[in-house]
Formats: sequence, structure tokens, C-alpha cells
Amino acid sequence: MALVIHTDKPRELLRDIKKAIDDEKVNDWIYDQRGDFTYTLLLLKEKAWFHPRASQGKLELGIIGREDEELTKEIYAIYYGRFIEMLLINFPDKIITIAASPTKSLLT
Repeated sequence: MALVIHTDKPRELLRDIKKAIDDEKVNDWIYDQRGDFTYTLLLLKEKAWFHPRASQGKLELGIIGREDEELTKEIYAIYYGRFIEMLLINFPDKIITIAASPTKSLLT
């Protein structure tokens, strides 16, 4: 399962997302020491994480569920929808397209 953000500068976008979190311009997301993002709103806090991978022309975010809890379709959908919402609000000029996979395979 992947969220793929097509962008001219994937590493710059990743850095800008982290900076926006650090500067508290983005309040509903945090990242850990591995660089994985998780949602902070109470009922969904740490139910999943996005692991980023920057490559030529895209930033891929694979979703990782908790080991002790099933990653339901509802949690999956909310995490993807809210992350996309955050990107569209804060970084519209840095994104070409965004695609979300409904399956475990990565998009290209």
C-alpha cells in the first residue's frame, strides 16, 4: 500500500514537510527518529505510520500498521485522506500528482 507524490524535488518536499511540522505549521502530524509520519488526533494517534522513500521524480510513502492491531480499511483511508489533505493545503505548488494504492502493491 503506497501513497505516491509525483514532484520535481522529492527530497526537498520531504524536508519541507518535516520543517512545517517542526515549525508547528502542520499540527496533526509528527515524525519519529526514523522519519516515519503518524497522525496525532486522539482516536487515531499512532494507529499507523508512513515510511517515506524519495526517488527520482517521486516521494513514496508506504503505510505501516501497528503490530498489535489490525490496520483496518477505515484507518487506512483516514490516514491517506488526511495526509493528502495536508499536502494539498500546505504544498500545492510542489506537487504534480498524488496517487494512492488500495492494495499492498506500490504504484509507479
